[in-house]
Amino acid sequence: MQRDTQLDNYRALTMIYIVCFIHITYWFDGFGEPYRSYMLFEMPLIFFIAGAAQTYAKPKSLPKMIINRVWRVMFPFYFFMPFLAVLYVIMHLYFPHHTYTLSLWEVVKILFTEGNDALPYYGYTWFISVYLIVMCLFPLESQLDRHFSISISCLSTLCSLPLSVSQTYLIR
Repeated sequence: MQRDTQLDNYRALTMIYIVCFIHITYWFDGFGEPYRSYMLFEMPLIFFIAGAAQTYAKPKSLPKMIINRVWRVMFPFYFFMPFLAVLYVIMHLYFPHHTYTLSLWEVVKILFTEGNDALPYYGYTWFISVYLIVMCLFPLESQLDRHFSISISCLSTLCSLPLSVSQTYLIR
């Protein structure tokens, strides 16, 4: 099956929207609440585009697909982490009154993509683990959908929701 370049365009436009509009709006407090919250539709959009892309993807075995997803989703996050750590240490040395000393538990939460509200604009990494869970469950849901009615697939999605919520909220 040929790659759908239109989906790539949608991904690019969504990333441009996030970087150039959402981040700037939140950094500079461009709009007050609740107007600012009305613009936060990018995460469902990213999940929708990812699901559409997965539909057109070349089928892989479940272990290969999980390894591929972990590599493509988690590698950029963990690649970025050392740079963030060095920057944070430098900021802590030169601007201690603007930084916060992280506890071991807070570092663990960061490593498990739970973010940290003490670090400015870093509390938003929760979606990485949720995205990974959803993408890894997609083949299972597709198999269920082929063998059972769509209601079973929807039920499996609903059953995975507590796992995603616990991943996001219980570690805090």
